[in-house]
Amino acid sequence: MNVWEEAITLDTYLVSDFPEVRKLGDLLFQEIMELNKDDIKTPRERYKVKETLKIILINLSIGHQAGLTIRYSRRKCAYSKNNRYRKIYFKYNRVILVIDSLEHIGYIEHKNGFNDREKGIKRQARMKATAKLTLLFNKFDFFTVDLKKELLSFDDLVQLRNQDETLIDDDFKGFEPMRERIDRYNRFILKQKIEARLNSDVEVSRHFLELLKIQAIKGLAEISVFNSSQDMKITLAGIEQSFQGFEINNKNYIILEERKETIKSYLKQVKIQISNKRSYYNKYINTMTGTYFDNFEDNQALNVFEATTMKQEWSDSKKRPLSDYGIQRLHFISKYQYLHRVFNVLPDLGGRFYGALHISLPKKVRRNIFINGLSTVELDFGAHHIRMIYNYYLDMPYEDDPYRLLCQDNPDERGIYKRVLLVAINAKDEKSAIKGIRDKLRKDHINYDLTDKPIKACLDKAKKHHHKISRFIHSGIGLQLQYYEGRIGDIVLSVMTKEGIPCIPVHDSFIVPFGHEEELRNVMVGAYQKIIGNFMPVIEKKE
Repeated sequence: MNVWEEAITLDTYLVSDFPEVRKLGDLLFQEIMELNKDDIKTPRERYKVKETLKIILINLSIGHQAGLTIRYSRRKCAYSKNNRYRKIYFKYNRVILVIDSLEHIGYIEHKNGFNDREKGIKRQARMKATAKLTLLFNKFDFFTVDLKKELLSFDDLVQLRNQDETLIDDDFKGFEPMRERIDRYNRFILKQKIEARLNSDVEVSRHFLELLKIQAIKGLAEISVFNSSQDMKITLAGIEQSFQGFEINNKNYIILEERKETIKSYLKQVKIQISNKRSYYNKYINTMTGTYFDNFEDNQALNVFEATTMKQEWSDSKKRPLSDYGIQRLHFISKYQYLHRVFNVLPDLGGRFYGALHISLPKKVRRNIFINGLSTVELDFGAHHIRMIYNYYLDMPYEDDPYRLLCQDNPDERGIYKRVLLVAINAKDEKSAIKGIRDKLRKDHINYDLTDKPIKACLDKAKKHHHKISRFIHSGIGLQLQYYEGRIGDIVLSVMTKEGIPCIPVHDSFIVPFGHEEELRNVMVGAYQKIIGNFMPVIEKKE
C-alpha cells in the first residue's frame, strides 16, 4: 500500500478551541515565529497564523489516528472568499507559510501535487505527521480530544453554488424565510438523540466501517457501544466492578471514559493502557487487513469517498454481516444533525438537503436508527422523479410500477432498469447518461455488460416504454426535479417540527420514531399535492 495514495481532505470546519490544541499550538508557533519574523509582524497576523496552525495540527492528528495522509490545495484560487477553505483567517499565504515551516522544522513529511495529462492522473499536495510530531501529540494528550464540527452560520444554511462548487454571492429574497425554517428545524433536531444500533447480523461494507472511523475521530459520530472478538473483561484489585477491555497487537487496554488518577497509577504497574470506545473501534478497524482510500472528497459539508482501484473498490464495498469482521455490536450516536440546502447555479435548480450524518448512511444501517430510544420507520416517495414528471409536466396521474413491464420477461433486470431510469433522468444528454449508467452499475456491482451497446439498448427500451415522458429523459431536467423535491422536503420538515415530531430526511424519504408513521404519511401526501398538484403519490415503507 502506497501511504501517499491514502488521503483525506483538509477540513477547516472543525472546532479548534481546546486546551490541548492551544498548548501545542502555542509551543509550535514560537518555532514558526523564529523562522518567519519578517512575515508575521502584527498581533493580528500572529493570531491568524496561530489559528491556521491549530486547524492544520488537528487535521494532522486526525490523519495519524486514521492512518491516512492529509491532502490540500496549493493553488491560490482554492483560498478565495467563495471557495473550498472558507475561513476568515485561512488564507493562501498563511497556510503555505505554516505547512512549509512545519516541514522545515521536521514535524511533517510532504509530497507536492502533480498533474500528469498523458496518464490522466492528478494529485493534490499531501502531508502527514512525523514521529517527532506524534510524540508531541501524545505528550499533549491530543488524541484524547473530543473534536466536533462547527455549525454553519445562518447565511450558509442556504447556499447557491456554481458548477465548480464555488459559492455565488448573489442572494435572493426567497432564501431568507427558507433559512429561518431550516434554522428552526436544526435547533429542534439538535435536542434529539439519534443513534444507530447495529447487531452482528447487520450487513455493512469495509468502506462503511472506515468511513465511520473518520467520522468518529472528527466528532461527527460517537461510538456508544462496541464489542468485538478482542473483548476481554478486566477486574482490578480492590475494585468490585469489572471493566470492558480489549487486546490489540499484544497490548491490553481498559475502557475508562473518565480517567481516575487512583486507577491510572495501578494500571501502569500491571501494564494495562487506558482507552475509550472510540479508540477501541479505531484500533480494531486499523488492524483489519488493508485500507482502500483515495479521495475522501468533501465540499466541507459532505463526505464522499472513492477507492483507489476497481479491484479495491469491489472488495471494500462488498457488504458482509458485522460478525464476519469479528464485530458483535456497534452502536453510534450522530453528533452532527445540522442540515443546509444547496442550489445549483440558479435558485430554482437543486436545493436538496445536505450535511447531517444520517444522510450518508447505507439503507441497511438506517433500518437500525433509534430516535430518543425508539425504533423508527422510513417512508419513501416511490419512483419519485418519474412520477413527478408524469404528474407535474404532463398533468396526468401515474400510480403504476414504472419498472414492472420493462422487466416482465426477466424479473432479475428490475434493478438494472431502476438504475437506468434514475441516472438517465438526471443526465444532460445521451452520452452522459450512458456513462452515468455504466458507472452506477459498476459501483453497485450489478453483473451486466458495461459496453455502450447493451446499455443504450436498455435506455432505448426504457424510453420506448415511457414514451410519454421520453423527451424529459437525459434532458437536464434532474436539477429542476431536485428543486421540487427540496420544496416538498421543506414542507414536510417544517410541519413535523411544528408538531414536535423528530423527522430526519434522506432526500426523497423521511424517518420518524415508531408510532408516527400515519402522521408522516399524511404530511408527505399534503406536501406533494401542494407542490406537484392534486395527485396521489405512491409512498412506500422501507423494509
